[in-house]
Amino acid sequence: MAPGNYSALTRTTRRSSFERRPAGIMPQHPAVVIVAGGSGPEATNSADDAVQDLPYRDPHQVTGQYACDCLDLASCMYVVKFKHWNLALSTVHTEEKMMAVERTEIGEFENQSVEQLTLENPNGVTARFITYGATLTALQLPTGAGESVNLTLGYDHLEGYVNGACFFGCMVGRFANRIAGGRFSLAGQTFTLPCNENGINTLHGGDRGLDKIVWDSEPTTIDGDDAVRFQCQSPDGDQGFPGNLTVAVTCVLTGRNELVFSYEAETDQPTPVNLTNHAYWNLAGAGNGNVLDHRMTIHATQYLPVDDNSIPINELRDVAGTPMDFTEAHAIGERIGAVAGGYDHCYVVQPTRSTAPVPCAQVADPASGRRMIVASTEPGVQLYSGNFLDNEAGADGQFYPKHGAFCLETQQFPDCVNQPSFPSAILQPGEVYRHETIHEFIF
Repeated sequence: MAPGNYSALTRTTRRSSFERRPAGIMPQHPAVVIVAGGSGPEATNSADDAVQDLPYRDPHQVTGQYACDCLDLASCMYVVKFKHWNLALSTVHTEEKMMAVERTEIGEFENQSVEQLTLENPNGVTARFITYGATLTALQLPTGAGESVNLTLGYDHLEGYVNGACFFGCMVGRFANRIAGGRFSLAGQTFTLPCNENGINTLHGGDRGLDKIVWDSEPTTIDGDDAVRFQCQSPDGDQGFPGNLTVAVTCVLTGRNELVFSYEAETDQPTPVNLTNHAYWNLAGAGNGNVLDHRMTIHATQYLPVDDNSIPINELRDVAGTPMDFTEAHAIGERIGAVAGGYDHCYVVQPTRSTAPVPCAQVADPASGRRMIVASTEPGVQLYSGNFLDNEAGADGQFYPKHGAFCLETQQFPDCVNQPSFPSAILQPGEVYRHETIHEFIF
């Protein structure tokens, strides 16, 4: 290793396992955060960690291999200061892949194991997923004194997700939102789908959409951040849709307190694809009353008005001068009484899908000061104000009241398969469907 001068080089570890651990790692020594600059090794500790001195070696003998020898990445975190040593430590442990995602089996569904995966960032933010429906079951922010608050609605047990009808936190598809009459035509052929919404529309992909299956999962890290990649196969004819569809969703919890969903899909026949996550958010804490006081901004000057069956009427309408206008911040409940049934409408963020996410919404809880900023590549975002929640029994003994959460579902326009003036959601063979949505949390 070439010498260097690193005044604030750090490395932290929590739970770890390795695909490959190089020879020479000595598990009797603690994991360290290495801070260069000082003369002689000196170990210091945080309030919660004990101190253990590292073995002393002559500075001229301290090499990258020695740095590896001092690390056991399954142990506690220590801080080690090296004074006046010019060490090039930036390449320490670049060869192995650190896997920090916790993985636990929580049950079975149709003889398939269902696992829970927990992601955590250095700021104490955690995100929990289960492989059933690739579902986000909790997003927890620290509140101080070792406490945290969960911002997403969910259930305590797998059975709640299997039997529930609210789509809490799941990945929905093949086609998110509604398809009118449960049918569409493509290349001269009509395809019939289950009408799982009041016998009228196909909602979120049908009776057994992607939210009702067990996904494969692969914990990983991306740029040092905890991540999990979910994958599934939807066979030709699944819920009436044509083509064999391969879907992958990568979920990343970044050190910037962002929860990122990156979607990909490929098909062997032309088919509609419209994927999203259906998390319900309450920034005051899941189960902590309703969200009518949350202040929302949506970066859209138009929305899609709907008929009595919640199907867009093939019109883009200006929000100005209506209760749909969130171009400036308004409380969700400020004008909801003037919206029949409450908010369940798609806003037009941009004319078509973009290659990079653009801001689409921001929400703030005035009591706690917590904020969520959403950016997406999708042309639309569906605002749903929890109109059909009715004291749903949820996690931690909570009951979720009407308007107890909101959803911001980034997506293609509803029923676009039947409305040619809307951006197309047809994926062709040889193409790759790509969609990214970022939720940033400020607290």
